[in-house]
Amino acid sequence: MSLEQYQHQFETIAQQWIDDLDRYTEEQFLRKPGEQQWSIGQVYVHLIQSALQYHMHQIRQCAENNGTERRGGKKMPGRISYFLGTIPPVRVHVPPSSAYTPAQPVSKHDVKDRLQSVIRAVSDIRETAEKASLTQKTAHPGFGYLNAREWFRLIPMHYHHHRRQQKRLNAFLGVQ
Repeated sequence: MSLEQYQHQFETIAQQWIDDLDRYTEEQFLRKPGEQQWSIGQVYVHLIQSALQYHMHQIRQCAENNGTERRGGKKMPGRISYFLGTIPPVRVHVPPSSAYTPAQPVSKHDVKDRLQSVIRAVSDIRETAEKASLTQKTAHPGFGYLNAREWFRLIPMHYHHHRRQQKRLNAFLGVQ
């Protein structure tokens, strides 16, 4: 698939996340199933922050030749995910920390605005990813070394991966 197709894939899944905002009350949006678990609102914040501050940063690093010149370099989970075109349904648990745990969102309206800005930002960075060297790569902690196109492709894969978490949270919240 082309990066334009991955962009369209992202726009589709991001719009689903936006449409789903109407399913939650503000109280449900912030309710956590357990002290060390995230609310659905925190999942939204995680998706926004990971795309804007992590994935896109890595794309820029590769495009500006600030990556590492490497051939190959994916770990087995990365090879599997990119071969399948999806992140396998494995739950990843990272202990709560100020560096990783997303803050509760301000409001559903704020999250909607921020998701729409992510859609625009993904569109804007596509050309950067397309022009970047295939050999300039940066490290992903679970997948190994990825180039700009692979980082771009990871954005819709990541949003899709969190749909499983959303389903679990919806069951907890009693949301259909």
